[in-house]
Amino acid sequence: MRRVPHGFGMAIGAPLGVMIAFSAYSALCAQPTVSVLNLGGDKVRMVHGVRTACASEDFEQAQIGAAPYSMRIAVTENGNYVPPRITLSQNDQPLVRVVCKSDWVMFGLEPGAYAVSAAMPDGTSVSKHVEVPKDGVVRTALGREKPAAPTS
Repeated sequence: MRRVPHGFGMAIGAPLGVMIAFSAYSALCAQPTVSVLNLGGDKVRMVHGVRTACASEDFEQAQIGAAPYSMRIAVTENGNYVPPRITLSQNDQPLVRVVCKSDWVMFGLEPGAYAVSAAMPDGTSVSKHVEVPKDGVVRTALGREKPAAPTS
């Protein structure tokens, strides 16, 4: 075995070929990361080929039938809007992570199955699977309600 000089960050005595092969294998297996997009209200961006908009209630209503947004998501807690912090995934791979300063997140997506999760203010998350149809729009809410008070 060859000794690897100090400063290479590898164990001394490890075969150089094994370390190079391991590094190449690790790079190939690494899953791509999707950075978080921060958007203000009524703003639109293309993110990894997905048209993404953060919208106020009025903007969302005005876009019905007018723009190519096939999925519209609101995040609610106890009946109130919560600024959306959404991760959109397909086939267990994140496509878009977005934090909005508005009430709705809208995506222009191809038909298919998607998973959507929302980070809640208390650090927990809620999620659901959504099927985007060939024609039409999915308009849904992610959130939770306060549990009903126990009756005695």
